[in-house]
Amino acid sequence: MALAYLGISLSNQIKNPLRDQLGEYSNQELLQSKLSHDEYSLLLDGLKIFDFVQELALITTCNRFELLVFIEDGQDSHDNINKLREAISSVNKSETHLDYLKDDDAKLQFLRTYAGLNSGLIGEDEICMQIEIAFKQCFHMEYLGKQGIQLLHDAQSLRSTINEYIYQERVSYCTVAIESALKHFGTNHFSNIIIAGSGSTAHQSSLSLVKLKQDPNNFTLAHRISSSSSQISNIKASTVLEGMSYLRCKHGYHSQKMKDLVQDADLVILGIDSRLPSIHFTKHNKTPVIDFSSKPSLSFDDDASQINYLSSPQLDQYVRYYSERRMNQIGFMAKIELAEALIAKSLQTTNHRNKVTMTSSHQGAY
Repeated sequence: MALAYLGISLSNQIKNPLRDQLGEYSNQELLQSKLSHDEYSLLLDGLKIFDFVQELALITTCNRFELLVFIEDGQDSHDNINKLREAISSVNKSETHLDYLKDDDAKLQFLRTYAGLNSGLIGEDEICMQIEIAFKQCFHMEYLGKQGIQLLHDAQSLRSTINEYIYQERVSYCTVAIESALKHFGTNHFSNIIIAGSGSTAHQSSLSLVKLKQDPNNFTLAHRISSSSSQISNIKASTVLEGMSYLRCKHGYHSQKMKDLVQDADLVILGIDSRLPSIHFTKHNKTPVIDFSSKPSLSFDDDASQINYLSSPQLDQYVRYYSERRMNQIGFMAKIELAEALIAKSLQTTNHRNKVTMTSSHQGAY
């Protein structure tokens, strides 16, 4: 079975051996490819309908929009790939040309991403949570099967080895961004923190706040999905976040309930991924806001002060500055070279295993 990669990634800057095959995209081009949560299944259904598509998974974060598609052997022709491109464009209404990688290149891109080498912050582990959530959802919705789960297991095993021998000290994109934002705001004393969202960014932001000595008893997670959903259940299962409150905004983040929450808070963190602004701020707003969303989740009155508002591009600048300082450390970059060697070895091992499996299955057929 062939593996195809179709996508956009804003961060492939760390000596990526695939760099010549990957385009450089603007944040606006990424936004054009984004989907609302309601459109996920529409897109995946539109791809699964092709008889040459066996399994697929969608990974969408603030830095990437990527599809991994398992295709029947010999069916990854130029025409079939164009059919996939057209199906994607018909849903997200974007004319942005998606990068295409196949087989070993597609697998290498995925392994490097999971290992944290394709991120703005090298070694960050939020991407692991984001990919695992995406694969879990695709598996439960029956878009993904044993091929995809095996690929994820290979990546998890590789990342575990890299964490133990290479990274050792774990680094978090959210933690670096939030810590930098609090320095920008000039305070780190908060008694009422609102975190909006239900995905990995909201989850990791909550964990990062605790790491930065904030009390989870002062947190309220506002979400629009069911309180019994797996995403909310995963967050509630974290012992570190014991004491955090939860509030469902059933009618979305643009509701009066959410506006009231924001007005009463002394810090707001938005982990929403939406094509349109979700909350309108008036000129009276003075609440510090950290907005991780790809597209700004807020709109403002023309004369509203935005001095206490940090958007995703601004946060990304903080993180990149931190990352660049680490990259200037000779010892750190030597470790990254070792990580690349481990990834190459993992790719060879999985290819050998797959060949043995195929040989065994053919022998069994006779």
